[in-house]
Amino acid sequence: MSIHKALLFIVGLALFSLGCGNKATGEPILLDALKVQNEGIILGMRADSIIKVKLNTDTFTEDVVRFTALKQELADWKANRIGVPGYEHDYHGHDHDHDHDHSNDHKSSVSHLKPEQILEVQKEWKAVVENIYNQVK
Repeated sequence: MSIHKALLFIVGLALFSLGCGNKATGEPILLDALKVQNEGIILGMRADSIIKVKLNTDTFTEDVVRFTALKQELADWKANRIGVPGYEHDYHGHDHDHDHDHSNDHKSSVSHLKPEQILEVQKEWKAVVENIYNQVK
């Protein structure tokens, strides 16, 4: 590949990334909302890992029932994720070596909310997973 073709490829890739990537305004409140959401995602991944281990190792019926119910609560929590406007495509910069659902990445139900309200939605969403995590750790 010639140097000109390589440069054209890099420029084209950069332009494509800009066109498809974050279109957020960079508002500090939306960045805070994204941070809260990312913290929730991390807690959710930790809770999910603990639940999987517990379900694979516990033999007591009460524990299996409890962790199965928590697994369902976690699935419901995941299904209720609402993206932070402008940050949906990136999925927050993490790799994809793990399993999760991206089907809610483009929910438009927050498009009418103010940034302060979006932050509150993310805080409430994170509080749900904190409760689940505290029950499994």
